[in-house]
Amino acid sequence: MHLSPALRRPRRTVKYANPDHMFPGTAGLPIQWNSWLSFTRTDPPTLEELQADVQRMNMVKANALLIAERDRAEQAQQQLQAPNPQAPDVAEEIAPPEQTTQLQEPETKGAPDPWVPPPASDQPESWTPRASVRRGA
Repeated sequence: MHLSPALRRPRRTVKYANPDHMFPGTAGLPIQWNSWLSFTRTDPPTLEELQADVQRMNMVKANALLIAERDRAEQAQQQLQAPNPQAPDVAEEIAPPEQTTQLQEPETKGAPDPWVPPPASDQPESWTPRASVRRGA
């Protein structure tokens, strides 16, 4: 291990077994090795640590697949339970054609009509704040 004069810390490099696997940066390395190479961690990762991380990643992928499958099943169940808007309900009576041509106004109890202009008293007024009185001065 030699000290680089510019960095004053040991230089860590990657030596690939197959030069064809070499690419710029450390994007293909596990995060544990990347942390060690960038001096974020002091000790290099152990084989057991790397294997445990691979198992964790596989478990996360399997859980994500289970969640996605459950979501698809829930959506399919909701679509089966949702009423079809084009098919009339059996319990619902279909009105004769002359009654369906009339538009009924929705009942609004106490709601103001949005198209009526506001009353004159609804205009803003001038306001001047009062000066505050200092206590204990």
